[in-house]
Amino acid sequence: MTISKIPPEILTSIAMFLSKRELRQSSLVCKQWRQPFYEELWRTVRLYNEAAINAMLCLHSQNKYMTYGQYVRNLFISGETPVSRGNILVLQQLFPNTRHLDIALSYPETTDISINWSVWKSLTELAVDFQYYIDSSVMTSCSVILSHLSYLTTLGLVFGDTYTSRIGDFEAIHYYLPYLKSFSIKLKSVRVIEKDIKLINEAVPANNVWKLSITMDMQDLQWLYYFAVKYPNVREMTLYVIGERDYLKDCNLAVAKSRISSLPHVFPSLDKLTLDNSAHATLFPLAFYQCFYDKTLSIKEFIYQFYIMPNEERIVERTTREFMRVSSKTIESMTLSENDYMECSNPRDLTTLFTDCPRLVCLHFDNCGSCLKFDTIADCCPSLKELKLYRGGVYIGPEAIKSFKPHGLRILNLKEASIDPDTLKYISVRCVSLSHASFHRLVVFGTISADTGNLLIDMSNARLTELLIDGLFYRAPEAVGLWYPITKIDLMKLVRLTKPYPQTGERYEQTDQYSANHVSIYETETTWYNVFTCAYWSAPSDVYMLKQPEVDFIKEYFENYRDNMLPDKMQDICISKKNQYGIQYDVYPGRGYVTFMCGYAENSYINMEYRRSLDGFKWNSTKNMVEYLGKSFS
Repeated sequence: MTISKIPPEILTSIAMFLSKRELRQSSLVCKQWRQPFYEELWRTVRLYNEAAINAMLCLHSQNKYMTYGQYVRNLFISGETPVSRGNILVLQQLFPNTRHLDIALSYPETTDISINWSVWKSLTELAVDFQYYIDSSVMTSCSVILSHLSYLTTLGLVFGDTYTSRIGDFEAIHYYLPYLKSFSIKLKSVRVIEKDIKLINEAVPANNVWKLSITMDMQDLQWLYYFAVKYPNVREMTLYVIGERDYLKDCNLAVAKSRISSLPHVFPSLDKLTLDNSAHATLFPLAFYQCFYDKTLSIKEFIYQFYIMPNEERIVERTTREFMRVSSKTIESMTLSENDYMECSNPRDLTTLFTDCPRLVCLHFDNCGSCLKFDTIADCCPSLKELKLYRGGVYIGPEAIKSFKPHGLRILNLKEASIDPDTLKYISVRCVSLSHASFHRLVVFGTISADTGNLLIDMSNARLTELLIDGLFYRAPEAVGLWYPITKIDLMKLVRLTKPYPQTGERYEQTDQYSANHVSIYETETTWYNVFTCAYWSAPSDVYMLKQPEVDFIKEYFENYRDNMLPDKMQDICISKKNQYGIQYDVYPGRGYVTFMCGYAENSYINMEYRRSLDGFKWNSTKNMVEYLGKSFS
């Protein structure tokens, strides 16, 4: 088959994976290739600065969109540069086939132009920012636009601070858009009055809507009652509560609970819930779950983004506990994320929140400063495959090491978190399926040998596909929970298994009880890495493989570590290095080093793959395997 005979659908599939440069080159191969590759090249246009937008709106022969605008399917124009109604006519002429339009409209002039929005026959997704409107005419303009676009399936609206929305506005939107499936709206000011209750009770459910995102000052919880009535089939819901004060009243909560309890079903299809509250609306998430006290939400994925105000440290625990009370049996993925983190001297232990989660697969603590008792989590969450902790800490109880059942954890991602060597050893022994471990700026507290200056991290039982380490720090046990003192680990001694693993994972899975004291000794290879970090909050580290004379010198130094660390002999060893930018650094290994023992690592990256080590690894429950940016690991 000649290249000109390749079917267009195959060319289209290939085009999706090519860069813009490759798309341009491919479009020149032959006439048959031109259209599919040009369609992909011009599929999406994003304009962010005013100069580019003005150039696009000028209809002259040098305007490239006069020729190629017909291929554009997705058009995004920065909300910082609103377009007028007259500009809309130009957009309709330049981009007749667009399917997704994202714009901000300027406040209409006195000589406003009437626009026929139905000219866009292919338009199915629309996002309009009305924040530049300064009076109540905004809803009139919005209704006029939507009345021409009854075939929309996705809608996003943003209204300014000057407009107060009511229940009737939502009803009007759905009246004009009967086929709407995904709906997003941002409102600063909303209101529910007594006559709105009749509208709620008579509301026709928007049964087609499966994805809902609401941003508003939702202090009146009767809005929850309306959403439960209006969107019975929603599967993904995001509620972002904004406001300048936190004034939820008991009467609002009582009325909302009473009305919601009268409904036979509340969000029966809801799979994914995201709650995000501002610093002045911290009480809303707790009230949200109290409204469903007599109901059961079958939520599978929960994302809770929160602020913690002074004297409200327990609000996260209370809110999460309420959520787990109604969804612990169905939850599969949970993310807790603090929006304004400050390290606290007493990290919150949230272990007790997860004592009955049989289906929990992914647990993420992002910027929370919370800690977890790993042995309890492993006992109570048998399906857990992915544990990610950004800040905070992980520990085990005193009885954990005596006996336990093997666990199927696959991904361990610790970022700026605290942990002790015993816990790491316990994880490597109990989690027989652990395949991907990522440690970014990990803080290890334990005992540095007074004789050798060595801190041993023993994960000899780990059999990993990927081991990623970007910076290790040491903290004395008595300083755990404090910001300082913290010590940089200058050198790492990486020990890896070089011979096949003698005991297979299947053997472990057949063993009901196992002891962490049973650690085999393997033939190993040793590599010394210089792990340099300027300061605790510095940029990614520079790494150098030390030359043999330097290795010999350092080994001799640590063989006489006790003598070298006497007050009258104490001195730092200086190894001068230059990074790729020519900046010279001095490395002082006199503070100690880490021996990191890993049973086997198919691929190991020590500081050299910083970006790879962040959040690239995900557990895919559908495929039942680890994925990294589309690459699968069985």
